[in-house]
Amino acid sequence: MDDAYGEPKKKKRKVETEISKYLGLERLKLEANVFESWAGNRQFYPRVYQAWRDFTAIQGSSTASERAFSKGGQVVTPTRASMSAETLQAIMGVKGMYQFEKAANEAESA
Repeated sequence: MDDAYGEPKKKKRKVETEISKYLGLERLKLEANVFESWAGNRQFYPRVYQAWRDFTAIQGSSTASERAFSKGGQVVTPTRASMSAETLQAIMGVKGMYQFEKAANEAESA
């Protein structure tokens, strides 16, 4: 028999039992490695692990990619908005090589 949300009652009880068992665990110490803890517990609490993984996803970001998007925004202005991808790639490549050479020359002279 299903509950008001259309979930089978048996499945709902299983999930509630898993959550209750998980909440009954001893809390991790502040300096504990959460990833190591989940490596050992994920098989016992698969639904809680899935929720944890979804909510603690690490956003992939780096200074280099942020810098590239920033430079792209400096090249693609409203007057250059119709520029093709190939042209933009060429401009960004030349600009990158120029900045690399400039930095190398400054390092040599320092």
